[in-house]
Amino acid sequence: MGEAFTGIADDVTSIYWNSAGLGQVKNLQILLMHNQWFQDVLYEYVALGVPVLQGVFGLSVAYVNYGILDRLDEFGQAKGSFSAYDLNISVAYGMKFSDNFLAGAGIKLPFTKIDDESQVSLAADLGMLYKVAGFETLQIGLNILNFGTRVGEATQPSQVKLGLGLVEAITGLKVGVDIGKRLFEDSLQVNVGAEYLIMDTLAPRIGYKITTEESGLGSGLMGLSTGLGLRRRLFGKY
Repeated sequence: MGEAFTGIADDVTSIYWNSAGLGQVKNLQILLMHNQWFQDVLYEYVALGVPVLQGVFGLSVAYVNYGILDRLDEFGQAKGSFSAYDLNISVAYGMKFSDNFLAGAGIKLPFTKIDDESQVSLAADLGMLYKVAGFETLQIGLNILNFGTRVGEATQPSQVKLGLGLVEAITGLKVGVDIGKRLFEDSLQVNVGAEYLIMDTLAPRIGYKITTEESGLGSGLMGLSTGLGLRRRLFGKY
C-alpha cells in the first residue's frame, strides 16, 4: 500500500506504523515474515499483539542480515570478508480512550553490528488515531517516530507522519494517504495506497511513494508497489 498506513493502523503491524492502532486489535495476533533479497540480504520479522487490561500490548523483533561482504584496503584490494546485521526490538501499548480516540506509545532498542564495530541506541514513538465524529469511516492518524539517543555520531531518523484513512466507506475498501517529514533532514514524503477485499478472501493492494530525497521515488514506476493478500477462515472466525 505504498507505506500508507498511519491513518488506518488496525492490526499488530501498528507496532511499526502507529502504536495507537493496537487499540483496535480485538484478539491475539501473531505475524511472521521472511524476505530473501538480492545479494544474500535476509530480512526476518515477528510481531505479537496481546490484549491486556484495557488495551493491547505489542512486541516485535526485526532482523536484517547483509550477508558476507568483501573487505577492501585503501587501494581497493581484497583483504578477506566481514558480515553486518541490524536488530531491532520494539515494545508498544495502545488503547481506546473513547469511541473516537485512541493513543499508544512504543520503545525501540535498535542494535547495529558491522564487522567488529557495534552500536546500540534507544528510541521512542508516540501515536494517536481519531475517528471523525459523524463520519467514523474517516480516520486521522499522527505518529511521532524515533525520538531518542544518538546512533554513534548520527541522530536518530526522527520523523512526524500525518495520515488519513478511509476505512469501509465502501465494503472491503481501505484507502490511506500519509505525509511524513524527517525532522533533521530536508525531506518530505507522501504515501498513497489502497486495499480491496474481494469476496472476503482476496485482497489486492496498490500504492505509490513520493519523496524529495535523491532516490528518485515518485518518478515513473520507481515509487509504485503492489501486493496480493489471501484471507482464510480458521476455527470458525478470523
